[in-house]
Amino acid sequence: TPVQKTDKLARSIYVMARMTVSGDSIIKKKNNSLIEIAAKKFESRDRELNQVWKSLPASARTALKQEQRVWVTKKEQQCGKLSDAKSEAIPAEKRISIYKCQLEMTIARTAYLDGSE
Repeated sequence: TPVQKTDKLARSIYVMARMTVSGDSIIKKKNNSLIEIAAKKFESRDRELNQVWKSLPASARTALKQEQRVWVTKKEQQCGKLSDAKSEAIPAEKRISIYKCQLEMTIARTAYLDGSE
């Protein structure tokens, strides 16, 4: 009957809408997890960089201070701002990309400062 067909159609539309919402929720959770992992990796290496910096003699820190400021600016220009990586208004892929780039540059800078590069 027409009523049964309408009910089946409505039910099908409802199920498809629920699947779409569930799919979006799964993608959002996955993206949030990837962002969190990227952030933690970066934060760990950033702490390591800060430890290396603090372990340098005061004279070395003074001599490298301007170079370090230039590096921080270059890293932000090349990778993007950490404030953007933390912003939910920025797409997940971009946020992850910022963290990954920041991580790579931080690892390289740490190696440079501790002489292991």
